Amino acid sequence: VYPTSVRSWRLPTNTATAYVRWTTRNNVEFMVDSKDKAMALKEDALSRKQPGGCFKFPIGGTGAGITNIVHTQGWIHCHTPATDASGTVKATMDEVFDEFTNMKLPAKLRISMACCLNMCGAVHCSDIAILGYHRKPPMIDTEYIDKMCEIPLAIAACPTAAIKP
Repeated sequence: VYPTSVRSWRLPTNTATAYVRWTTRNNVEFMVDSKDKAMALKEDALSRKQPGGCFKFPIGGTGAGITNIVHTQGWIHCHTPATDASGTVKATMDEVFDEFTNMKLPAKLRISMACCLNMCGAVHCSDIAILGYHRKPPMIDTEYIDKMCEIPLAIAACPTAAIKP
């Protein structure tokens, strides 16, 4: 659930005083002052679907279930990723989505993904870690890197100092 989606969500009139909180695993929590309001909010959330039929605001990620998958940004914002997180995380969550909503596991299960061995995606403190790693050293195209505008940044990002202008 994206914050912009939640901001544009018009709550049912009988739950207009709901408080919103984002958890450390990017789940969205709504807090209301009665069970009736919670049930109305739950019904409203489950009635909203994407054009393809999947839930727009799935309910789950609490109790003995799977939380949202925490992951790094990969190719979008990082200089050293071995892979990108979005496709892997989407495919993984599609496979385990039922465990996100049903809370039937023996305990809470946390999955995370890091795109390289720097492991900034909280894989060290999760139950299941998905980790991208380089199988071969990346090849440097010296003609291209000489013309790149962020050469100092690229040189600083190389963990083995293999990139040189």
